[in-house]
Amino acid sequence: MRKAVSRFAEAMENKLKKHDGDRGKDGWLDMTSCTPGWLFGRLTQERAELSLALDIRPYSKETRQRIREECIDVANFAMMIFDQMNHLE
Repeated sequence: MRKAVSRFAEAMENKLKKHDGDRGKDGWLDMTSCTPGWLFGRLTQERAELSLALDIRPYSKETRQRIREECIDVANFAMMIFDQMNHLE
Protein backbone atom coordinates (compact mmCIF):
# COMPACT_ATOMS: atom_id res chain seq x y z
CA MET A 1 0.00 0.00 0.00
CA ARG A 2 1.27 3.49 -0.79
CA LYS A 3 2.44 5.54 2.20
CA ALA A 4 0.01 8.35 1.41
CA VAL A 5 -2.92 5.92 1.30
CA SER A 6 -1.83 4.26 4.52
CA ARG A 7 -1.49 7.62 6.34
CA PHE A 8 -4.87 8.73 5.04
CA ALA A 9 -6.57 5.47 6.03
CA GLU A 10 -5.03 5.69 9.49
CA ALA A 11 -6.31 9.26 9.89
CA MET A 12 -9.78 8.14 8.75
CA GLU A 13 -9.80 5.29 11.28
CA ASN A 14 -8.66 7.60 14.09
CA LYS A 15 -11.52 10.00 13.31
CA LEU A 16 -14.03 7.14 13.20
CA LYS A 17 -12.82 5.82 16.57
CA LYS A 18 -13.20 9.29 18.03
CA HIS A 19 -16.88 9.22 17.07
CA ASP A 20 -17.67 5.56 17.85
CA GLY A 21 -19.91 6.57 20.75
CA ASP A 22 -22.10 8.81 18.55
CA ARG A 23 -23.89 5.95 16.73
CA GLY A 24 -21.88 2.97 17.87
CA LYS A 25 -19.15 1.24 15.95
CA ASP A 26 -20.11 1.03 12.26
CA GLY A 27 -23.40 2.77 13.08
CA TRP A 28 -23.73 3.87 9.48
CA LEU A 29 -24.83 0.32 8.65
CA ASP A 30 -28.19 0.96 10.36
CA MET A 31 -29.83 2.14 7.17
CA THR A 32 -33.14 2.86 8.87
CA SER A 33 -31.67 5.86 10.68
CA CYS A 34 -28.57 6.43 8.55
CA THR A 35 -29.69 6.38 4.94
CA PRO A 36 -27.35 6.76 1.97
CA GLY A 37 -29.11 10.04 1.22
CA TRP A 38 -28.45 11.35 4.74
CA LEU A 39 -24.80 10.33 4.46
CA PHE A 40 -24.55 12.07 1.10
CA GLY A 41 -26.01 15.21 2.65
CA ARG A 42 -23.32 15.11 5.34
CA LEU A 43 -20.66 14.48 2.69
CA THR A 44 -21.92 17.54 0.82
CA GLN A 45 -21.74 19.66 4.00
CA GLU A 46 -18.19 18.49 4.66
CA ARG A 47 -17.22 19.19 1.06
CA ALA A 48 -18.46 22.76 1.49
CA GLU A 49 -16.38 23.08 4.67
CA LEU A 50 -13.34 21.79 2.77
CA SER A 51 -13.97 24.33 0.03
CA LEU A 52 -14.07 27.16 2.58
CA ALA A 53 -10.89 25.94 4.26
CA LEU A 54 -9.08 25.84 0.91
CA ASP A 55 -9.95 29.51 0.36
CA ILE A 56 -8.03 30.60 3.48
CA ARG A 57 -4.64 31.96 2.44
CA PRO A 58 -1.86 31.72 3.22
CA TYR A 59 -1.92 28.06 4.22
CA SER A 60 -0.80 28.45 7.80
CA LYS A 61 -0.13 25.42 9.99
CA GLU A 62 -3.65 25.72 11.45
CA THR A 63 -5.24 26.06 8.01
CA ARG A 64 -3.38 23.03 6.68
CA GLN A 65 -4.60 21.00 9.67
CA ARG A 66 -8.18 22.16 9.07
CA ILE A 67 -7.91 21.16 5.39
CA ARG A 68 -6.61 17.72 6.36
CA GLU A 69 -9.47 17.28 8.85
CA GLU A 70 -12.07 18.26 6.26
CA CYS A 71 -10.54 15.83 3.73
CA ILE A 72 -10.87 13.07 6.32
CA ASP A 73 -14.51 13.97 6.97
CA VAL A 74 -15.38 13.93 3.25
CA ALA A 75 -13.60 10.60 2.79
CA ASN A 76 -15.25 8.99 5.82
CA PHE A 77 -18.75 9.83 4.63
CA ALA A 78 -17.92 8.52 1.15
CA MET A 79 -16.55 5.33 2.75
CA MET A 80 -19.76 4.89 4.75
CA ILE A 81 -21.87 5.03 1.58
CA PHE A 82 -19.45 2.61 -0.10
CA ASP A 83 -19.70 0.23 2.87
CA GLN A 84 -23.51 0.37 2.93
CA MET A 85 -23.59 -0.61 -0.73
CA ASN A 86 -21.28 -3.57 -0.01
CA HIS A 87 -23.63 -4.79 2.73
CA LEU A 88 -26.64 -4.77 0.38
CA GLU A 89 -25.14 -7.54 -1.76
